[in-house]
Amino acid sequence: MFNETLLCPCEGQVKDVMDRWPNQEPWSGKGPYNLGNYVLIQSDDYYVLMGHLQQGSIRVKEGDRVRVGDPIALTGNSGWTSQPHLRIQAMHTVPRCFQKSPWVPVPFGGRGPCRNRLSFR
Repeated sequence: MFNETLLCPCEGQVKDVMDRWPNQEPWSGKGPYNLGNYVLIQSDDYYVLMGHLQQGSIRVKEGDRVRVGDPIALTGNSGWTSQPHLRIQAMHTVPRCFQKSPWVPVPFGGRGPCRNRLSFR
């Protein structure tokens, strides 16, 4: 799942963007322990976080309004990750540490996401 265009999964407002981490070589263990480059969107009463994006590929900025299907960024391998993948997480609040936040299930097409599968609209 490297270099794929990430489409916005919800309508809302971009609340935070991180775009400073380079892609890591898979299994290098060199990245800092974080989500790498990410976009955080506020949608109604929850927030959606998408992480491990490619540096320099993020197409939105803080304050932008986004809609379902808008191109957001390219998937990558930034931050602490063993292989290219997308972290997507929905939350009711924004904690100080995303990894420790209680999450909300995110269905795609009425089903829960499956590991190692691509989801298309």
